[in-house]
Amino acid sequence: MKWVFRLLLVTCLAVITWLALTSETMPTAFQIWDKLNHLAVFITLAFLADFSFPQSQKNWIKWVSLATYGLGLEIIQLLQGHRYFEVQDLLAEIIGVICYLPLRGHLQRIPFLSPERPGDD
Repeated sequence: MKWVFRLLLVTCLAVITWLALTSETMPTAFQIWDKLNHLAVFITLAFLADFSFPQSQKNWIKWVSLATYGLGLEIIQLLQGHRYFEVQDLLAEIIGVICYLPLRGHLQRIPFLSPERPGDD
């Protein structure tokens, strides 16, 4: 099952990176809820990272890596010239990771998502 989460994580990272760095304008519906989008995306990424590496002894590495990814996107946007570095976006991303943390235990109790599933390679 880990391979499914890892495939989803890589796919999401690729799509999010493209969306963050493209010069194409986003539809207005996406722009209205921009900070909420950042929050939701990073809750999703935290979930996928957590279940991609469920046996990790150093979970903080997952969370710091996601925050660093968000910071990296903001820096690259600043350097591109057609996007902006927004501290509010970065804060929404970090808050998204933090919002995921209390959900972890509840999600891991769902039998389908349990990290102790036999044959989970």
